[in-house]
Amino acid sequence: MDFLDIGLILASVVCAAFLARRVARWRAGPDGASPYRKQGAARAFLSAVKAVVLDILLLKRAARTGSLRWLAHCLVFYGFMGLLLFHAMGGLVTANLFPGYEPTLNPWQYLRDLLGGLVMIGLVLMVMRRVRDRRL
Repeated sequence: MDFLDIGLILASVVCAAFLARRVARWRAGPDGASPYRKQGAARAFLSAVKAVVLDILLLKRAARTGSLRWLAHCLVFYGFMGLLLFHAMGGLVTANLFPGYEPTLNPWQYLRDLLGGLVMIGLVLMVMRRVRDRRL
């Protein structure tokens, strides 16, 4: 086990702990009672899936503040998630999904470069927005 494996395990444990905390806070209303008891299990599950899709995958809150901000956040988020799955966890995820996976051969090397480029473009858009609007 090397440093990257230890870091990946530690980051996964921290992510799982805070994700469980977030889900527990979603389930509890402002008064401590669960707002999902009134609507049933099926509707509660569908509303949770809807929240995950809209808030996490489509970045709905960032879209409300501006299209350039939404684009920058999407580029960084999707590029980083792709890099995490295909590059950082390549031996765990990609090698098991694709039997002929070799990270130094095309198309995997091209995909890694493309995802890294998406992250860099998103970061440049974020910095440009900060420089342009001094109030931020």
